[in-house]
Amino acid sequence: MTRAGFPSWLVSAILALPTAIALFFLALISKLFLLRSRRNIYLVAIIIVAVTGASGGPLIGTTMSEWHVVALYLCAVWLILKPFAIGDVFVLTKPRLKNVLVEGFLGGLAVRFKLTAGAYALGLAVLVVALSAGLFERSKRLVVLGLGGVAGAVISYGPWGYEV
Repeated sequence: MTRAGFPSWLVSAILALPTAIALFFLALISKLFLLRSRRNIYLVAIIIVAVTGASGGPLIGTTMSEWHVVALYLCAVWLILKPFAIGDVFVLTKPRLKNVLVEGFLGGLAVRFKLTAGAYALGLAVLVVALSAGLFERSKRLVVLGLGGVAGAVISYGPWGYEV
């Protein structure tokens, strides 16, 4: 972008987008677990802690950040947890297969964008298995998660693999 002549403020803004997306999904996930009475105060505190950490704040708007991986995984976690939240109460329902597929896809993208994010894919698998009931349901959701992950990895690797 800098070689193309974009202004530095625009390049920085574009590079900061993954941070904004990650913080947005962090806020959505946090809202699922916070009581309404002090929700706004706690949300502000959570966002401040997330942004001011040693590995978070200094990397905002840089090309060496982890924020793009965090954004993909937090979106995936929110997609799985959202159907369970009704108001301030969690209810035990079956995770929707389309959400599990999209969660796997996002995890696959994250792994292909940064291979060290592969460990977090195990966390997604544990989340899907923990929120399902019965061995058949757990197995089905784990397979769907895996298929989504493979699809995300293949799609994000395709152009790179073609060039190599």
